[in-house]
Amino acid sequence: MTTVDHTSTDDQPATRRQILALLALRALADLPTPQRVSFIEDQITAFEPLPKVRLRFERIADGVAWAEHYKVKYRTYVQDGETCLLEERIVESGWVLSLIAGEPVDPPLDEDTRARLAAVTGGAS
Repeated sequence: MTTVDHTSTDDQPATRRQILALLALRALADLPTPQRVSFIEDQITAFEPLPKVRLRFERIADGVAWAEHYKVKYRTYVQDGETCLLEERIVESGWVLSLIAGEPVDPPLDEDTRARLAAVTGGAS
């Protein structure tokens, strides 16, 4: 998986206030506003040495807009009855951005409902 790095030349990550201001400016620039923003600074490891910011969105399309803004690849997958978003690693000003979005999957129609719909539509799908 590739990384898109928008880090400044500074080696120090931006402060919480700075990254939050930057994300707010991005949202004002025609990007959907996250439903929730969470900071994760206590899980720094050798594998992931940077703090994380999780941006939670109500809709997949909102998270996709951010992924496209950062020009990263993304995909959706279904887990536990929900369609979820998975994007490539994004680094912004020394923070890893994680885009969290999910929508319920419509349950498949049962046989009885399909038969009744076929009868109403004349068998057209």
